[in-house]
Amino acid sequence: LQYAEDAKRHYSLVSFTSPFGDVIWVEAPYTEHYWVLAINQTNLDKRRQLLEKALETAPYTLKCAENSGIPQNIVYAHHVFAKVLASLGQAETDSEEKRKLLEKALEHRKKSIELTELLAPSASWDRGVMQNYLAGIKWELADLSVDNETRRKMYQEAIVDKGNSLKLVIKGADFFGEKGIPLLVNVTGWQYEYGNWLRRLCQLTH
Repeated sequence: LQYAEDAKRHYSLVSFTSPFGDVIWVEAPYTEHYWVLAINQTNLDKRRQLLEKALETAPYTLKCAENSGIPQNIVYAHHVFAKVLASLGQAETDSEEKRKLLEKALEHRKKSIELTELLAPSASWDRGVMQNYLAGIKWELADLSVDNETRRKMYQEAIVDKGNSLKLVIKGADFFGEKGIPLLVNVTGWQYEYGNWLRRLCQLTH
């Protein structure tokens, strides 16, 4: 975070807006900073507090991105906004509040995917990661359904998105060659989750 703040301070001296909306965007670093701290926090109360801090800063991050006029920064802002809302939704115990958070996360996630497919259709890894997040949100929303048939259909839709995401991330990792090998650690976890989802759907339909 300190490096991001230092970069921002030096950029401001020459009225420069950073075009690099990738990880911890220096123009508005706090949303993702708090989110990263939260997902690595084992204390549930502290985790929630950090996620709420992240949510407080997310509108400012999106505003900065939109004001920059740089499409990649806007993608980043929606991507991070969606991660924060989804994480809060997963932690929420009240079903109605959980649904609201997840539906908001879904809006931002769809926007990030729409823009990425338009701006960087060949960025298989990025597209796959976002599709994976999309699938996760849909799965969580399916869990909230009280009707078995509706839940089944929603699970199926999430599984299709998950399968598509895995194809994209594997393609993306292959593109990076040896540098893509560490990325496969993430893919392994996603493959495992995919298997669990298919097993869950099987149990629901039999």
